[in-house]
Order: sequence, then structure tokens, then C-alpha cells
Amino acid sequence: MQFFSKISPNAATAQSSMRKIWDGLGLARAAACVFAAMIVAGCSDSASVANGTGSNAGETELASITFVKSDGTPLARGVAHTWYMTERDMELVSVDTLDGDGKMEIDVTLSGLHLVEACSGDSLSAMDWINFGDSTLQTTLVASASTSLKGVVTQNGNGAKGAAVKILDKTATTDDNGNFEVSGIPEGQHFAFVEGTIGTRVFQVHAVAGSAVEAVNSIDLDADPFILAEDFEQWETRRSLLGRTFGEGWWFVLTDSTLGGGSRLLNEPGLENLFVKDSDKGYAMHLVYDLDEETDGRFGVAGFALGDDFENHKSFAFFDLSDASAISFDAKGSGELFLQLTLRDSTGEKKFVKSEPIELTDGWARYTVATEELAEDLTAVNSVNFVVENDAEFYLDNIKIEGISPGKWPGLGKNF
Repeated sequence: MQFFSKISPNAATAQSSMRKIWDGLGLARAAACVFAAMIVAGCSDSASVANGTGSNAGETELASITFVKSDGTPLARGVAHTWYMTERDMELVSVDTLDGDGKMEIDVTLSGLHLVEACSGDSLSAMDWINFGDSTLQTTLVASASTSLKGVVTQNGNGAKGAAVKILDKTATTDDNGNFEVSGIPEGQHFAFVEGTIGTRVFQVHAVAGSAVEAVNSIDLDADPFILAEDFEQWETRRSLLGRTFGEGWWFVLTDSTLGGGSRLLNEPGLENLFVKDSDKGYAMHLVYDLDEETDGRFGVAGFALGDDFENHKSFAFFDLSDASAISFDAKGSGELFLQLTLRDSTGEKKFVKSEPIELTDGWARYTVATEELAEDLTAVNSVNFVVENDAEFYLDNIKIEGISPGKWPGLGKNF
């Protein structure tokens, strides 16, 4: 792990140590473990291996997904759909019937990220993005009550009447005020393909099950393409919104104390103490760093991995952000904040690049850092970090990758 784009003499020791951590474990894995140890005590690797040490050790198991109900019984004879996302559509690749154990085998002749969704009528459903390049995958998904998704489509500041909104195999048409509703879909992050006057656009939307508060998704057809990486509204697993959707995406929060430095995070231990509810913005991350002036190369960092930079791991290690125009986010607080990316260059060398310092203010403001200010080569980006080098308190929300359509994301992942 490296956290500064310019290594000063007094930071050299810290940088050398951070490189050893990164080289030994990989940024995402190391940071996730450090984060878990600091905040919730514990870190485990959830990757599954087909030929383990159990009763079936030595047997070759086919890559498969098992769907079960909340009580653990199989979603027997349910129907599974495999989808591939493009910028213009969610293309149906295959339809399979689950066996008596609720299992479907993965077609390993396919490659890349595909969405697998299974249902039992319109009552129970589950879905997840699966890397079809992993021939050892054995995973279980739990089906829950299917739900509905509501939204409003606007254009030129008004409701867009008659726009077709497609989510999976369901299609709705907006009413006079731009409102729509799609029913019988799994809860979680979805992608709405909206056919309007300017062609088809894809937007991230969220279906919430069993919520006492009705969630309405807003879709603005005038907005430039962007990917919402994090909004902290459904942050239960220490993963970013992108990570919860596509896999990986671990958040990490740490200081130079992991290397023996004297800096510390002043938030009380516990996940709930990293977040605040703002009446206007929903939930936001809140961090208070007390950095030790006597520590060479002092730092505090909060960031999330895009991939798992770990050579033996099956997931994508990096994502290609060449088409991204900027990284933007909402923030407020006191002190200076830097936006930083960790990446690999064309030679495979690990690098870290950061923005000019951002002076925070008491009120919420939108900050946009053009990618051309960070690096010329963004073909292999591993993480997005927010770094402080002196005492600081900051609130963070609504992190976006500008200039890339959500429909492109599954095709941007890279392995070694």
C-alpha cells in the first residue's frame, strides 16, 4: 500500500513499509483485514475452492450456484436467467431450470461478469453478479420475497411522459408525471434501461424490500453518464455500492498506526460511529483524524478497492477508467483532503497518484477532480482513496465516477 504521490525524505521509511504490505497481500485484501481488525475485529477470505479438505476432497466439482430459501431449503425447480449487460440492454444469455437441490451449473465457456437471477414465480427471487471465468466457483444465494421498484424519470426539469423503462425482463411506461413502477423483481441494485427521445440510457436504481419508507428512484435523462460508486445508504457489509453490486469493493479506514506511527482515528470503535444521518442527504461517512506530528510520513486514509490486486485471486484485480472524465464527491469538514488513486502502469509497476489539496468548508460542497489531473494512464486502477496528511475532520457522500455509463462497468474489469 502506498499513500503519497511524492515521497519526501522523512516519509521514505513509511512508504517502504507500506509497499511491503501491498506487495505481500494486495491492497484490497490487506486494507480490508486492517479495517476489519480496527472496526469490527476480524477478517476472513470468503473465496471458495472446489477441491477442499472435506469429505469430497479430491473430487472435481463443476462450478455452480445453489439457490435456497431463507430457511435453508432449496429453491427447487426455480427458473434461473443469466444476463449480460451492455450500454443499451440487459441481454438474456440463457434460461435454466434449477434441479431438486436448487442448483445450476455455470457455463464456463462464457467469460466475464454476468448477472444470474433466479425466481420461484413472482414470490421469491435472488440475484448476484458472477464472474463466469472462475471454474472453481461454488456459491449459495438466498432467495427472499420479490419486491417492486418505483421511480420518476425527468427531462428538462419535468416528468418524462411515455418513456419505456426496462429492468431485467420487466418493462413499464412512465405516466404523465414521469412515474413508473416495476414489480416482481429481486431486492438490490438494478439497472434501468430508459428509452427516451435521445435513445436508450442506463441508470443505477435500487429495489428495497420490507422498508417502512417508500424509496423512489430519480432518473434524470439530461445528466451526463456516471457511475455511483458509493452513497452509504445500504452500507452493511463494509463494501462500496459498486462492490456490493459486482463483488470485491472493500472499504478500509486506517492510519500510520498500522506501521507503528502515533496517528489515530478519533471515532469511537464500532461501525455505527463512522456514519451520521443528515436530514437532507441521508447517511454520510464521518471521520476524525488526529495525526501525530512526530511520525514521519504520517497519514490517515479512507478508501475502497475497485478490484482485488492479488495475483492468485479469481476476481478482477483492476478496472479500466480510461474513459472516466472525473471523480466527484460531496464533502464538508475542516482541514485538507486529497483524492488518491492506486493503479498499475503499462509496465505493471504499482503507483499512487493524488490530487492537489482540497480545503474543506463547514457546509456541504461538490468537489470534482478531473482524471487528467491525476494520471495519463488509467487502464488499471485498483482503488479510490481519500487521504489526509494533517489533523482533519471530514464528512463524505455520493462518490461518482463521471463519464462512464453503468452499462460499461462489467466489461472494464481486468486480471493479471
